[in-house]
Amino acid sequence: MSRGLDRDSGSLRDRELRRRPLLRERELRQQVERLPQQRELYRDRDRHYELRRSEVAALRELATFRVIPGKDMQAFQYGNDRNRMQQDFRNLAEQKLIKSQIVYPRRGRENRPVQVFSITRDAARLLDRVVPMDRPYAHVVKQRELLHDAGVYRMYQAKLGDILRQGGRDPRPVLDHDLKRSINARLAQIGRKDSRQKEEIAEAYGLPIMNHRMVLPDLRIEYEDRYGDPRSIDLELVTQHYRARHIAQKSQAGFTLYSADGGKAHSRHPEILYEVFSL
Repeated sequence: MSRGLDRDSGSLRDRELRRRPLLRERELRQQVERLPQQRELYRDRDRHYELRRSEVAALRELATFRVIPGKDMQAFQYGNDRNRMQQDFRNLAEQKLIKSQIVYPRRGRENRPVQVFSITRDAARLLDRVVPMDRPYAHVVKQRELLHDAGVYRMYQAKLGDILRQGGRDPRPVLDHDLKRSINARLAQIGRKDSRQKEEIAEAYGLPIMNHRMVLPDLRIEYEDRYGDPRSIDLELVTQHYRARHIAQKSQAGFTLYSADGGKAHSRHPEILYEVFSL
């Protein structure tokens, strides 16, 4: 479900507040685009690194999503230019700015090992000097969560294409961890026992409360529509471990559901309806 202010509703101040993160994202993207194509020297503490524009862009993408499969980086970040990606990633690995892991899916149509990449702590610190971010992730998530989190990037790219085709611009991905951190900071200020204020915070973030808990998506994409109004859409990546009622809850929350397993989940309860898009 796409959320946002109607063109004729909401104050100018509200729109500007919601546009600020989008403008910041645009500035950072433009900052990367202005970097030289040839490798330049960057210093951080007592170390120095040689990086070119495409390598900084790759680090930033990995920092944003924490973990990305190599095949998806090649397809979306490098336009299927395998040689260029291999050159960049070899240089990044030699400088200890990225690390890789092999994930073995248990089930599904694609039961082959998947190589995933993430940044190192050195890369997170370097990025903060070259292209500052809110909070680059330097750690790899738990092994059991790796495959799920690795699929979030492909889900983002699938929906991003729809947004751009409809005239959207300045997309800003917000992972569930970012939402949780921001919401928890607000809850800490008011005290978790104040249910009324908790509902107000949930409404401010455009999130429903079900069974006394806020329901968060795996990914939120904030963007400007073709009229320049701020909007957002919430996405959930469904896996074979999701139960029908869990899927239904995410659907009732207004999230767009995607599956990387190649199949659609079906509810045994006729009153529970949902649609799952296959990646």
